[in-house]
Amino acid sequence: MKVVQIVIKGNEISEEYAALSQYSFERALCEGYIDSIEKFDAITPDSEDFQEHVDRYTWSRSLMTLDNKKFGQPKEDHSPTEKAGMCSHWEIMRQCAESGERVWVIEHDTWMLEERWESFKSLVALAPHTLYANIGLFMGMYSLDP
Repeated sequence: MKVVQIVIKGNEISEEYAALSQYSFERALCEGYIDSIEKFDAITPDSEDFQEHVDRYTWSRSLMTLDNKKFGQPKEDHSPTEKAGMCSHWEIMRQCAESGERVWVIEHDTWMLEERWESFKSLVALAPHTLYANIGLFMGMYSLDP
């Protein structure tokens, strides 16, 4: 399977993190556990089509406890940056569903730890037989059936 990596195009830090991340996955590429790593230009609040992406969804207040304890007040809406991040993931999911292609999705700062290599190989082997597979925390590296 190929890997789609979310990278903020033109952002020096994001581009540098992505290069380091890709380096950490060299073994997975060389040994054939992943086929390629392709960049996905992250949707950001500065993207020309940002509002178009945001308008595709009905937004609700976060139910996550930590979000709602921020500054002692309930947080009524997601920030533009939070929405952009979610829209980036959802756009990749939409594209995968339309193409019928299963991919791994990673962010610019996802890192393959050498001490997790055996676990990684096992999880990659299982992923095609599951609806959803997640390696790491949160959205660190995941795959879902198109």
